[in-house]
Amino acid sequence: MRPAPGCYPNVPADQYHAWEACSSTALRALMRSSPAHAKVGLLDSDSPSLRLGTAVHTSILEPHRFASDIRVEPKVDRRTKEGKALWESFEMSMMPGQTRISEDQLIVAKAIQDTVWSSKAACGLLDEAAHREYSVVAEVEGVLCKARCDGYGGGLILDVKTTSALASRDEFQATVFRYGYAVQAQLYRMVLNRAGLKADRFAWIVCETNAPHGVACYSIDASLLDSFEPLVVSALHRWADCEHTQSWPGYPDEVVGLEIPSWMARQLEVT
Repeated sequence: MRPAPGCYPNVPADQYHAWEACSSTALRALMRSSPAHAKVGLLDSDSPSLRLGTAVHTSILEPHRFASDIRVEPKVDRRTKEGKALWESFEMSMMPGQTRISEDQLIVAKAIQDTVWSSKAACGLLDEAAHREYSVVAEVEGVLCKARCDGYGGGLILDVKTTSALASRDEFQATVFRYGYAVQAQLYRMVLNRAGLKADRFAWIVCETNAPHGVACYSIDASLLDSFEPLVVSALHRWADCEHTQSWPGYPDEVVGLEIPSWMARQLEVT
């Protein structure tokens, strides 16, 4: 389905992901690998880490939906006849849109929920960005793009991230630029702006999946995100070219020389 530009509150996640539009995940895949990777998609939507992330998001952003949307797997020995039957019964009972997690993951999700709700900073952001799972579609640089804000309100876009690393400032700041979170933030701002919505602030609630399940909140200046706009525009132009030609090439079909990266060059200078 190719959605019409506009705002779509309360759209189920599976419907949003099925929309034929450029997402931040696809655009970042194009930027760090190739158009072929962007077209196919790099994420396993059924990986344990993503299932845990979905459970955490639901527990924080839409706790009223947790009981219906998140299913806890039965703890059975699937090598036995009885255990195999119970597991098959559970799988057959799963409904579209539901996510399955283990009992251990349930404990983690609830622990993170408790930590978030005891954080004044996190609760303040959640109160301000009161629209949950807010989906927006708009044309940016000739490309139909989609954005799904974990929270939105008063010009603030809120994103909830889980991490198996630390949620410390230095660790997350490196992650923002290493994994393209700043590109995601700027694309979201551009999509919302094109849709006529104010989007002048971006913040993250970062949740550790390991004990003690620390939670930290970070914001990034709009002026800093604006510096990523040329990168986003360039990637969107490349996406538009691929759509026009219906050609999604992989890596360059040539022998490419390697160079010493800047961080290694600095180490060599020191030694």
